[in-house]
Amino acid sequence: MCGFPSKTLYRWAKQLEETNDLKQGSRSGRPKRLTPRKCRYLGHVAKLHKSASSVELTETLKKTYPDLNIAPRTVRENLQKLGYKVCIPRPVPILTEAAMNRRVSWARAHQRKSWNKVVFSDETTFQMFRNTTQVRYKVGEPRPCRATVKHPFKVHVWGAFCAKGVVGFHMFTENMNGELYREILTHNLFEQAHQVLGNRWTFQQDNDLSIVQGLRLIFLRIVVLAFLIGHHTSQTLI
Repeated sequence: MCGFPSKTLYRWAKQLEETNDLKQGSRSGRPKRLTPRKCRYLGHVAKLHKSASSVELTETLKKTYPDLNIAPRTVRENLQKLGYKVCIPRPVPILTEAAMNRRVSWARAHQRKSWNKVVFSDETTFQMFRNTTQVRYKVGEPRPCRATVKHPFKVHVWGAFCAKGVVGFHMFTENMNGELYREILTHNLFEQAHQVLGNRWTFQQDNDLSIVQGLRLIFLRIVVLAFLIGHHTSQTLI
């Protein structure tokens, strides 16, 4: 009627009469293959070799502990318990030594600056049919395929933000150039920044050459725009 064997119900009733509790007692079970010390060593190796697969980590453990007999699945389960996840690394630009020195110098020169009135901007691209999703398949089976196109569709997004949140954003499919960038700033930066930050704010300019070359008339456009909207806005471009 309740889905439990009658023998189990009698045992629970007897336990309830004797202890007034139905808490299950501890069971020894099969001892874990990886002791806490071995788990700490596994986490240390995984931290040093972030791109190592579970098979490679298993072989490393077996070399350190010859009597250890575990499968890569056990390694993956223990890595999950240690808080490790699998992902595709986020791409970042390769910086030269000169570029790194310039960044450090700039950071030291502005370390006491208040950024509450500064607007930053950045661009990113979203591409359809990106084949970057990791999949699993058994050995001996054909390697999985994913349908894609030769020239995938791309959408570019420009966004401006500050300490208070989003200032403005714009989506486009064209290649970025000076004229397009002036239009983006005119329609998605000045009025929005004034509404968020008031009359005085600073725009931290991107160093992209296509953008910098397109800003030859930007100061004139700022003055004209501020005059038309009647805000007497004081903006600074870096």
